[in-house]
Amino acid sequence: MPTPPCARSPPRASSALPDIAEAAGLARRAALSAIEQPHGRPLFAAHATLDWPDEPHLVLWHAQTLLREFRGDGHLAALLTAGLDPVEALVTHAAAGQADAHRPRTSRGWPREAWASAADRLRDRGQVTGGWRPAGRTRRTGPPYPGPDRGAHRPARPGRHGPGGAAAPPGRGRAARWAR
Repeated sequence: MPTPPCARSPPRASSALPDIAEAAGLARRAALSAIEQPHGRPLFAAHATLDWPDEPHLVLWHAQTLLREFRGDGHLAALLTAGLDPVEALVTHAAAGQADAHRPRTSRGWPREAWASAADRLRDRGQVTGGWRPAGRTRRTGPPYPGPDRGAHRPARPGRHGPGGAAAPPGRGRAARWAR
């Protein structure tokens, strides 16, 4: 079987490899910090069981995959904690002014009836009041929703437990800008 394009070495001059290697090292360090807390993060935990590749560009790819899934699983946990089902989560996203209501509904394939029903449930529970953007106020923008700015996606530093710990400090150079 031929090597897939994503697994081939980049066709760039070797001068780019030190930056990729530095970025890969920083990203791996952050991902290894996150690996200490796989609890309640099934997609992240599944990816964390995979072996680390050797090539720097593949290390970078694997590390960013781990960090993406860590963050995504954190968002799902926060939405479940807030008692929101999938359609309600999208409705609050739109009501908070973070998205146009049409796009998340149609891109996810939710029928208008399901969207309207979710909006009604949220209004009945007092989680969405007033109109849509910008007047909409939702539970999503305040406690108890621990959104990304409240630590739902950040891996903790080694030795720290619980959400909200900072990722490993970035290094120097171009890769440090990517790691921020």
